[in-house]
Amino acid sequence: MTKQNFFTTSLCILLVILTSTNISQAQNDPWCLVLPDNGTPIDMIQLRDSTFLAVLETSEDSLAIYNVSLQGEVLWCTKIIEFVEITTGFSIYSILELQDSTILLSGSFNSLPYCLTVDYDGNLIDSYCYEQFGYSKFYNSAIIDDGLIWLFKTENNVAYNFNPENGDLDSISQLDYGVSSVIQLSNDSILLTYSEGLHLIDKNFNTIKYVEVSVHHFSNAVYDKQAGSLYSLCRHTVIYPGSYGVYNFSTNLDSLNYFPDSIYYPAGIDMLGQPIYPRDLILVDCSLVILGVVNFNYETIPTLIKCSSATGEPSLIYEYFGAMPQHALRVFRVDGGYVMYHFYMDGENSKGFILRVSEDGDFNTTPQKSTDVTASVYPNPTDEVVHIHFNKALSGTLSIINSAGLQVNVKTFNQQDLVVISTEDYPAGTYYFLFNTGKSSFTKKIIIN
Repeated sequence: MTKQNFFTTSLCILLVILTSTNISQAQNDPWCLVLPDNGTPIDMIQLRDSTFLAVLETSEDSLAIYNVSLQGEVLWCTKIIEFVEITTGFSIYSILELQDSTILLSGSFNSLPYCLTVDYDGNLIDSYCYEQFGYSKFYNSAIIDDGLIWLFKTENNVAYNFNPENGDLDSISQLDYGVSSVIQLSNDSILLTYSEGLHLIDKNFNTIKYVEVSVHHFSNAVYDKQAGSLYSLCRHTVIYPGSYGVYNFSTNLDSLNYFPDSIYYPAGIDMLGQPIYPRDLILVDCSLVILGVVNFNYETIPTLIKCSSATGEPSLIYEYFGAMPQHALRVFRVDGGYVMYHFYMDGENSKGFILRVSEDGDFNTTPQKSTDVTASVYPNPTDEVVHIHFNKALSGTLSIINSAGLQVNVKTFNQQDLVVISTEDYPAGTYYFLFNTGKSSFTKKIIIN
């Protein structure tokens, strides 16, 4: 098997790290953070350090990756920008946090399967574009015990073992379906949900049990280990076309139960008979928390409900009336409440925002931006010169700090959108360029060869 290193294709990748200093939040206060870049939010995961990693495809055909704290502060932002004459750009479909404290993002570039890894500071580790596969993409991924990393590719629905050290792929199975979610139930029992059924397999993709449910399309699933039960979102395709539901089933797939429709008409919410269409679900104690949207009066309203995993009896946590139309993506449980990833349309532009609400649904609708300044830096690493290009003309100071924490130089700039720094006189190593405009400050990490 051959692979194509990402840097050998006709593109350039720029990594920009911005840090925020202007947000102060109490530990569990509600907040709303609007991400600075226009673009389409893709996904968000919670890392082992409790921070969040949010990804969006920007309007400049690039990726922006944000690391956000529990208090709504942008800790860093990495932008990955390509410069190609003709391109369909980057698309990310899956995000994994690996055991070695790196983050794997997989999807497609120029309609070819590709993936990249970054560290906890947003620095690029490696990236791979698999030109030999032709027109296709990685659409899902999963981590299995014993260090196995599975990538699922369109075009024949092939599953691969992925080696993050060198990008090698080892084909392990060709499936008859596209995988919606992967849940490891035990050491050698793994559940795959797909559009029309459930597939229980071992680590070698040998079938343990296969259940087809042709009237539903399954998607997100969660596992209640204590009760030995699973729950999956599904969409009707025959009886109630286009409507959504939740299935509850046992780990051996012997018992499948459909939750009553009343789950989507919770008490205390009047939406003129409009149901909640689920987008994500999590388990909280003995309850399911479902994030969805309600289509009401030509508007799409993100809504969070909580229901008993035993009876399906629902109650409303919150509904978000803000800039319209809204869309809901992900929900996470945190101390004292929930964190969600939403986006809305601002004219022709999509805007992503992350919202934290309290246990009873209280939230702060005032957006708090980390900074209104964006920048690109190139080349990085560099040998002779570095260009820093701002999104607008700025005035301020630039402090250059070496890896020992010593300030080696200070520069000023006045109403400039481009700053050029000669690096010929600097010893090779890692440097931090600290910018201060008086209204905002941010840091860029530069490697000098």
